[in-house]
Amino acid sequence: MMAAISLCGVLYLLHLLYRTAFEYKNAGDRPLAYATVRSALRSLQWVAFGIVFVLAARRSDAKFLVVFVLAGSTAHILADWWVYRRELQRHAAFQVQRNQMERGVAVEVARGMFGEEHFGDDYYKLKRKKAWLAFLLTLFLGPFGFIYWRWRITLAIFAAIVPWSLFSRLPLQRTLGFGEFRYAILLWMAVLAFVDVCRTNDKIPADHAFRNAFR
Repeated sequence: MMAAISLCGVLYLLHLLYRTAFEYKNAGDRPLAYATVRSALRSLQWVAFGIVFVLAARRSDAKFLVVFVLAGSTAHILADWWVYRRELQRHAAFQVQRNQMERGVAVEVARGMFGEEHFGDDYYKLKRKKAWLAFLLTLFLGPFGFIYWRWRITLAIFAAIVPWSLFSRLPLQRTLGFGEFRYAILLWMAVLAFVDVCRTNDKIPADHAFRNAFR
């Protein structure tokens, strides 16, 4: 079990560091094989996580698995947001020096460049959502609250129950422990949803979000 956890943790860390090191760089500043290496690291990470999932299910250790997943998700979201803000400020400072524009304008220009490059076609389909509403829905509705922001997360949570029930020796309800633990997990998920909405909203230029709202 510890070997599988260590392997999954190492692969997760390698993928996180590699992605955040080059995700918001210009195409010319990335390694030529960036996309291939990132995809390979992500695939290996998911294989290792699958092993950890099965081992945790056989031990009926849902507490560990939930904390493991939420901790990894938190690290990913915070690291991505920090790197994005760092690169955004760096590009804005370059625009200020080069074009003698105000810093606020330079930040919006850099945000627009990032949005068009990294969101692709979905960039113009995204709309701003309310972070406080994502928090409340997740807190009171649990995984169903994620439908407000990312329905794929809700689908993944419920899809994981099927293999868990096959490998686990105890019902899922018993393996999650007391009500205090379940409430702490819901609170953690709600905070994560709040931060995730704020992070993504930060990447959408205000003028495009306003324009999209009336399309």
